[in-house]
Amino acid sequence: MTFLVDTHCHLASLSLEGKAGNNIDSIIKRANKVGVSHFLSVSCTNNEFYKNLEISKDYDNIYLALGIHPLNLEDEPNWDDDTLIKNLKSSNKVIAVGETGLDYHYAPETREQQLPSFARQIAIANVVKKPLIIHAREAKDDTLAIMRSENARD
Repeated sequence: MTFLVDTHCHLASLSLEGKAGNNIDSIIKRANKVGVSHFLSVSCTNNEFYKNLEISKDYDNIYLALGIHPLNLEDEPNWDDDTLIKNLKSSNKVIAVGETGLDYHYAPETREQQLPSFARQIAIANVVKKPLIIHAREAKDDTLAIMRSENARD
């Protein structure tokens, strides 16, 4: 049986206003009708993760990822390893770390914050033994260097 997996959606970030019947349930049902059977809803902050976790409780086919996106560092400038690890271990539906990485296109001014944040999240992915979802925009060399130095291969 052939089926599709949406490997990168942001269900907690959808704008559900303005259209009748526009809610998570109707969105999932419409996707199912065209063959999308599973979803990986990516969280870019801890707060977004809590919303995604709540959404996923009603669906066996929604899985989750959590990371601190480089463009969301100002939303959670003081995120801590312990909270991220706790959230990554909070449910068997959490299957990846991310979206994390570097973005020098939209936020070159936060480069010095992005570098250690990305490195810490790779280390956390190694601790919790989950794969990474990496965002890299105009930051290829630094992305690869940090991945090597932090053993992202593991």
